[in-house]
Formats: sequence, C-alpha cells, structure tokens
Amino acid sequence: MSKKIARPIALISVVLMNFGLSLVCVAMAFADADFEELWFSSAQCDSTARLSVSVSCPESAVPREPIAFLVEISAVAPHQMTRISMQVVDEAYGLVHEAVLDTDLHRGRNQATFEWDASETPPGRYMVVASVDYADTFPVCRCMVPFSKVSALQWRKDLAASLERLTTLEEQLLHAPAEDNLSERVRLRLNIARDAARSAQTALQDKEWRVLDRRLAYLQQAINTLHAGLVFSGNAPEMFASCNMPSLENIQIRDGGFHASDRPVFLFGAILDKNMPVADQLKRLREYGLNFAAQEFSIGDNAADSVTLLEETVRCAKEMGIALAIQFNQEDVAGDVMDQWPELLDTGFVNMAHGGFAGLYAERLGSLAANLAGSPMIVCVSIARSPQFKFDGEPVRLQFIERIKERYPDRIDLNRLWRSHLSDYDEITIWGDPPPHSYHNRRAYQYEWQSFQRELISLFLAKVEQELSQIIPDIPLMLTLPDSAFLPGETRNGVNREGAASMMDINGCTAHAGAKAALYAMNYPEPHVYYTLMRSYTPNKPIVNLYGDIDMSEIAAQEQRGALVKSALWEAVMSGVNAFALPADSDVQKTPETLEAFTTAAQEINRLAPVVTAFQRAQPQIGILFSEASKILDDGVPHLESAQFAFEGASFAGYAIRFVTESQIEQGALNPIKVLILPETLAVSDATFERLSKYVEDGGMVARAGTPIPYNERGYSRGDVIRSTSNTVLVRGMNLPTEYLHAMDAAQESGVLPETARPINAFGYPLEGVRSRYVEYEGEGYLYIINLRKEPVNCYLTGVSDSGRDLILGRDVDFPRVLPPLEPMLVRMERKKIETARVNSPL
Repeated sequence: MSKKIARPIALISVVLMNFGLSLVCVAMAFADADFEELWFSSAQCDSTARLSVSVSCPESAVPREPIAFLVEISAVAPHQMTRISMQVVDEAYGLVHEAVLDTDLHRGRNQATFEWDASETPPGRYMVVASVDYADTFPVCRCMVPFSKVSALQWRKDLAASLERLTTLEEQLLHAPAEDNLSERVRLRLNIARDAARSAQTALQDKEWRVLDRRLAYLQQAINTLHAGLVFSGNAPEMFASCNMPSLENIQIRDGGFHASDRPVFLFGAILDKNMPVADQLKRLREYGLNFAAQEFSIGDNAADSVTLLEETVRCAKEMGIALAIQFNQEDVAGDVMDQWPELLDTGFVNMAHGGFAGLYAERLGSLAANLAGSPMIVCVSIARSPQFKFDGEPVRLQFIERIKERYPDRIDLNRLWRSHLSDYDEITIWGDPPPHSYHNRRAYQYEWQSFQRELISLFLAKVEQELSQIIPDIPLMLTLPDSAFLPGETRNGVNREGAASMMDINGCTAHAGAKAALYAMNYPEPHVYYTLMRSYTPNKPIVNLYGDIDMSEIAAQEQRGALVKSALWEAVMSGVNAFALPADSDVQKTPETLEAFTTAAQEINRLAPVVTAFQRAQPQIGILFSEASKILDDGVPHLESAQFAFEGASFAGYAIRFVTESQIEQGALNPIKVLILPETLAVSDATFERLSKYVEDGGMVARAGTPIPYNERGYSRGDVIRSTSNTVLVRGMNLPTEYLHAMDAAQESGVLPETARPINAFGYPLEGVRSRYVEYEGEGYLYIINLRKEPVNCYLTGVSDSGRDLILGRDVDFPRVLPPLEPMLVRMERKKIETARVNSPL
C-alpha cells in the first residue's frame, strides 16, 4: 500500500502596516507554480507594392512543446535566392533564437514554417521578428509579433518584491516633512496602488492569470512613478502642489460655476450603487481624492427604504466632505406602477405625459424631496433623467384644435397652408399612423403640433419645478437631458432644451466619451458640441454631467486608455462642464490605470481651477446659428449635421465658440459676435431673419453655406435672401468641417478675428485636429492645446511666445514641437515674448 506524501506549499507573506493594510500572498501549490505560457500580441507587418509578409501564431502556447510559426509571403513577382529568417529577441533586442531559410519565392502566396522550443527561455517580454530579404535594391520586409513568457513562479516573486517596495514608499511618505506638499498627490496614487495590489493578490488566488499580469504591471509602474515623484518632486513642483480643496458644505453657484470659500471648484466622482454600502463607496471616493457623488432614486422604489437610504447618504456625505447630487429616475417603473398602468410603456419609453403617472411621479418626488430640506452637501436635485413625452387623448386633441382656431380662424386658409382637405376643425387628429401624403407629415402641421406639445411639456416641468422650489428653496434644481440634441427627430418627444435651461438652476446632462471615431483619437465632436450648446443656452449656469461614461472598449493598450480618460475630463471642463460623475458600473473604476488617470486629472483641474474658470468665462468670438425652427423642419435635416460640422471645423481655429439661438438673436446676442457662421439652415422665424439681415448689412462678418434660408418656421417660402457682402465668406465644397476651418482662417487673415495663439503647420496653415484656446488671466497668458488626431503632429504657434511652462505635467515646453495624441497641455506662456493684445478676456 503506497503512502501519499503531502506536497509542500510555498507561502509568501508581506504585511503593510503603515496605513492599516495587510496583504498576504496566499499559498500556492507547486502545481500552480509550474504554470507557464507564452502570450502573443497582434502582429505588426510590412506591406509594399511588391511584397507583403505576415506571421501566424497561436494566441497562447505552452512552452514545453515546440511552437510553430507560419510565415506567409505574398509576392507580385518571383524572386530567386530569397532569405527568410525568424528571430526571437528580448526587450533589449538581444538575440534569443534564430532560424534561416534560403529559398525561391514564387509569384503569389508562399509559406514557410519555423519551430522554436521556448522551454528554457526565462519569463519576460520578447518579440518574434520574421524578415524577408528578397532583393538587393529593395528594403527587407518584416513582420514583428510581441509576446510574453509568463509563469506563476515569477509572478509570485514580482508581487512579493512590489509589496516590499510599496511598504518602503509608505514609510517614506509617513516621515516626509509636511511642507513638502507630497502627501496629497502621492497618497492618492498610493491608495490606487494598494488596491491594485489587493486585486493582484485575489487574481493570484483565483488563478486569473491575465488579470494578475495586468495588475502587477500597473503596480510595478506605479511604484516606479511614486519613487520618482519622491526623489525628483523639486523638478516639477506644480504636479505636487496641493489643491487646497475648500469645504464643500456650502457650495454656491457663481459666474457659471461652483464656488466654495470664494474659490472655484470642479466636482468629480461617481454615481453610487444602491446595492453597495454607501459609507464604503463614499470612503473610496475620498481616498481617491474625488469630491462628488450622486445617488439615484426611482419611482418604483419602496418609499420607506428610499428615505432611509437618503438620510444615510446625506449623513455619510457630510462626514466625508463629499458634495452630493440627487437624481430622480422615472425609467424604473417596476412593481405597483406598472400594475396600475400597464400601458405606460406602449410608446417605447416611460411616457411622462401619462396623466396618472405624471401625478404620482410629482407626488413621490415631492415627498422624498421634503427629507432634503436643510441638508448640507447637496449640490443639486435632478427632477428626471432623459424624460420623454407623448401627449395624447381627446382632451389634448381638443386643446390643440382650439390653438389652431386661434391662429387660423379661416379654415380655407388652413387647408391651403396645411395642404389638407378639412371640412371641419374637428377633423384634426393627432398621432396615429397617417400615410406619407397626409397633412400630418407636412411641415406646417408638424411645426404647430410639435410646438404645442413642447409647450405642454414646459408647463409640466414648470409646475414640478415650482412645487419643489417651495419644498427645498435653497437647493438648486436641474433636469438631466440626454446627449441627443443633434440627432434628427428629437423634437417629436423631447424637451425644449433652451426653455428647460432657462427654467432650471443648473444644466444637467448625460454625455459620453469614447474612441469610436474614424478621424480622431476620441469621439470628437459629439460631447464637446453638446457641452458647448448647453453653455451657450445659459452661460451663467453650471453644467453637471451625471452619467459621464468613458467607453474604452475600442482601446487595448492601458496607457492609451488612461490618455483617453484624462483627455475626456480636460476636454469636458474646457467645453464648459463643472461636475462629472461616472456611472456606477463604469469600466474606468475597474482598472487602476484608468482610475488613476481619472483621479489625477480631477486633481489637476482643481489645482488649476482659477485658470480653467477663466477659459470657461472667456467671451466667445465666433457664433454658430442653432435654429429651433430648422430643428423641427424635416426633423432637423440637414441643419443639425451641418451645425456640428461648423463647430468641428471652427473649433480648430483657436477661438472661443458659442451657439446662438433664434430667441437669443432676437434679444441682441449678435452684438459681441465677431464672426457668425450660418450652417445649412432651411428655416428661421421672420424676426430672426430680419436680425440676421441687419447684422450683415451693418458689416458683420458671416461664414455661410451657399444655400439661403428659404423658409420661415412653418415651412412657408420667403422671397428675401441674406445677401453676400465684402464680409461674407462662402463655405464652398461639401459643407464639411475643413471648409469651415478655412473660412475661420480667412476671417483671421482679414483682421476681423484678433490675433491669438493658435496652432499652425510649417507652412502657416491651421492644423485640423488640434484644439487650442488662449486667455489672459491676472496678467499671465495661458494656452490650452491638445492633439485629437490618432497620430503625432508637428505643431508651430503663431501670435504669441514660442515657449512656456506646462502646468499639468510641470515641464518647460517650446514650439515647434511634436504633439502626441491625447496629451492635454495648459501652458503659461513666457510674458516677454507675447505680441498680441488681450484676447478672450474673462467676463
């Protein structure tokens, strides 16, 4: 009878005591220690007009078995005496393995197979390089495949070493002099590094090898960065300067932003998960240097549970100094609400125009809001999230008919204008499924009906706002609207955004950033154009993005994900945002690289808050017409897309931009505008048309598409046109962003736009894809600049000094310089070389 021998277990234990953290690398049996694999990344291969090469290999392989590499070569002509080689090199390009094959290449497809035994190769990062040397007169064609050899044994050693280094750094931080200003920024990164260490430990226990590899790679990089920060902090004092974050217990709205203790503050954080302890989530935000949280309540929630959760959230937020937003969400209607009104979702969305539901919603909203009276830390209360309406039923129809009778007392005129055949006003119907040729689909009818319904929506919102203002008079109210302002057809069921912005205390929104873009490294201009529109509606009110997700699914490299997150936050505040909350399930919070990028950017923005506020308060030089009439007419086609193109192109000219609505134009908003852009606009009101004509006749510069504005708001043709003058720049071509950028360049060359710092290429032309702004604040000139392209670009500056200090990364910079993608800079320019007069001065 054989006797079983217990296999020894290797155990590494490292305890970090300085911050109460205990990390133990849990036991791993030798069976796990034997784990080894090779992980291959995507190939990077040459392709020419004469020849292309590729390498096929598995995504992963066991090193104990020979690995086959299939080299495929496509040749347009035969080549004799061709040398095909395969090399394996380490990170220092030292040769690890080499195999050579001399052969002839045939026209078309050729294949060669190489095998390599990696069993004796130590863990590390390597590269397979396949080379094809086929002619003396042409360069060698190559294909490179990065890969790593990983092992559980090496991971355990690396994790143990990293934990020891982390302990040492914590001890150094504890003993650092208070006047060094290191604690705030270093502790933030240290907290994230500790979380990464915990995650690595868990992955080691659960044998989640790829997660372990990523967490360990971050941990090693973070420790190196922390060590460098402690040693070389004197070279970049800006990066280690304290934010001096004031108490947020009494936040005020001032100058279009948030202020605390007479200092501008920007709020960054996350939506809280109702299934997780509130105190733990708020503590985590505080440890990461974040200062903002939002708690969502749904109409379907139990009333008593909601009150308990609300009280706990407010109490914990006050204890931890976290500013708080409360979001009421009408979309979650499970339970008794749907039992009572099963037809509520017949429209495809929760119809807030439903009489019974609207009353219940307002009642429950007011009941819960009553518990907020006198509560500290509350920044705002949002009364709904992305609300949609469909007013229907006989009372609504009769009310609409009365409106039509008032405006069109002559039924014959009504039939002529609507192209209808109504024998009686009572034949007017709403909604339904009319045929394409019906009067319901005519421009005049759609304008009347959509305008009428939007008035009903505004009346509903005004009533809710007034009732809540009486219950919580000291808490700002807002409406969280979706980022669909430039999508066709939004006016059919959506809110009048300009009216809502005027009604509420804060502009609330949902907007996301991501990398799904054909031309740029992020989804430009979608979030930027939306933020700019909101800021244009009410410049003196803050913008709060309560669901600011950042989609990183299209990016594989962690450092590129971090760059996207950092750029998304900087671009948001430079477009007017004052508060930004990630969704509770955001991927940004799930990886340490992106979490560090988010928290670091938040710290940087608040450290530079006065300067950032100066950018937000700068007087716009360029105005873009945004027409509600054209948004309704034909569902906004082509006006909405053209307005986006105009913004995209003009935004690379280096000037502050705003949208100008019809109602604002009628109130004199064109007076301070130096250049007005008229995108493809089919309709404006007669009053707006007269103002536009006067602006042109008085010498105002206009950049416009070649088409006139042929209709009024009801779709009736007009005989007049806005004529061209010597100050008119016609946007020719295909009405794309590039043409609008060239139009702004022409306006600058003509002297209408003042000289300012702006990026140009070596030939003096503007750089499409590079955004910049310049302001002067407290006697200093500041330049914000970012390359949104996917590739680096060589950038020159015109109009100001060619050197300065980047206050984000704490470094001296000179122009011309190569700008990598998604690396925002805020440069304090050298004063002695500034040549321009003051531009974009804060209001």
